[in-house]
Amino acid sequence: MPIFDLANAKPLEGYKQSPRRGKRTLGEGNTPAFLAGGYGGGTSFAGAKVGRLLADFVSRSNSADQDLFGANKLMRARARELAESNPHARKFVWMFKQNVVGPKGIQMKSKVIGANGNDTAATDKINQRIDEEWKRWCKKGRCTADGKFDFVQYQQLAAGTVAKEGENLVKYVYGREFNDTGFALQPLDNDQLDDTLMTQSTDGSEIRMGVEVNKYRRPVAYWLWSGHPNDLIATSRERKRVPSAYICHTAFWERPGQTRGYTWLSASLIPMKNHGGWSEASLVAARASAAKFGVITEEYADGFDGDEDYDGDDTNADGTQVMSANPGEFLQLDPGQKFDYTDPRFPMTSYKEYSKSMLQEICSGLLVSYPSLASDLEGVNFSSIRAGLIDERDMWRMVQRFFVNDFLEPIRMAWLKMALLTTLSDITLTPVQMDQVAWNARGWEWVDPQKDAAATILKLGEGLSTYEEESGKLGYDWQEIALQRKREQEFFDENGIVYGVDISGDQGGKGVSAGDEKEAAEVSGAKDGTAGGGAKQGNGGKAK
Repeated sequence: MPIFDLANAKPLEGYKQSPRRGKRTLGEGNTPAFLAGGYGGGTSFAGAKVGRLLADFVSRSNSADQDLFGANKLMRARARELAESNPHARKFVWMFKQNVVGPKGIQMKSKVIGANGNDTAATDKINQRIDEEWKRWCKKGRCTADGKFDFVQYQQLAAGTVAKEGENLVKYVYGREFNDTGFALQPLDNDQLDDTLMTQSTDGSEIRMGVEVNKYRRPVAYWLWSGHPNDLIATSRERKRVPSAYICHTAFWERPGQTRGYTWLSASLIPMKNHGGWSEASLVAARASAAKFGVITEEYADGFDGDEDYDGDDTNADGTQVMSANPGEFLQLDPGQKFDYTDPRFPMTSYKEYSKSMLQEICSGLLVSYPSLASDLEGVNFSSIRAGLIDERDMWRMVQRFFVNDFLEPIRMAWLKMALLTTLSDITLTPVQMDQVAWNARGWEWVDPQKDAAATILKLGEGLSTYEEESGKLGYDWQEIALQRKREQEFFDENGIVYGVDISGDQGGKGVSAGDEKEAAEVSGAKDGTAGGGAKQGNGGKAK
């Protein structure tokens, strides 16, 4: 049978069938032209070779949306199912919430400055007003239209949705019924964005999986179902076009031209499913092994009819005989009966090693460390867990930056525009000043805080770092820390209270023993016996 050129529908020249009858191979010497000509075969790259061992290796090149169309909805459903029933998938989603958002949320701090680039009394007052109104708006019952969340809780929900489904949708709604700002958020289910809607218009715009884009692939509108398309309540559903100015679509963009986000679990869906099924089968086998059961077979002589006095009261519903097995009990069998003992011996000692190997593969797909996801700290020492955490936390910081840019900033800007018309109508900001803001994401304490604190003090004393940098690693605002310490020190001074080191770096004399002074000096790295050695180099001093 001739081999055809798939593009031009004509037989290929120069193709020779293998002399073996009934078998064809795709070796380097007989690779079809449509594969060798730019799709592998004639190349020195091993990863681009085509042969019988690589016949199932994808050689086509699809666009991002072509890969997602038809597959994204199924992956989203599977990721949801795993997040509800698989312990490791559920653990990862909550790890995502915990490390990206944290218990206090990513906090906004207004940083408006004057035209000359300096803070003034007027800009300080503006920043205070903006921060106060933002905090009021973030309270539960005010920031979301359904009244179920405060803004920290909604950040956690959105982060979990992004981890589980790869994207998050929220609609901006306006009205005084929500709050005095007249602005609130309406959470949307990703299923409301029609995955099947694909069309093209004459003006160059397209609708790709429910997202209408212009010729530059910038979203201009979203085609949303009025409710979940598979909701239990049978109400009429209609698809509406919502301009992109009213939608915040948060997704991980991993390829140019990608219109929809996909689950973070994509590379681990099958390993997680297999691990869950294997664990279940191992558990069933272990229960059977622990139960120890057997089968009684009957071998009667010809013509034996059984016991005529048997009335059948000790039989199961399916007709089998009821038997019991108690510790230390021995049964006497009837003539002609034989007991066959069954002893399944599984799982063996390899269960732990194989399970760990599978979980390590799952963790690699999720970009997290094995001890974190598996909650397995056996054999972990200070150096290994620190090295793993450094790598993992850098990944979480990348996700935090993405979350600020794709989720928090669009929402803050939409809120600020509305607030300047309502609760902040007495404030006037330039477009540049509206962008002046800082977001404080959560940070992490290290495994050995004492050593890290000493290292931080050393870096500050030698000018190798800044208060802003070091405070930011822990998720704090260094200016707020300084002002709070100033307020506390003033309170201590007014009430004659001395606790440890005051803000000037001088060791207090009351209630502090020589041993305490020595310990504080060792922690701070001071060599002169005082706890505030860095302050003598000009890093201390009372806040003015």
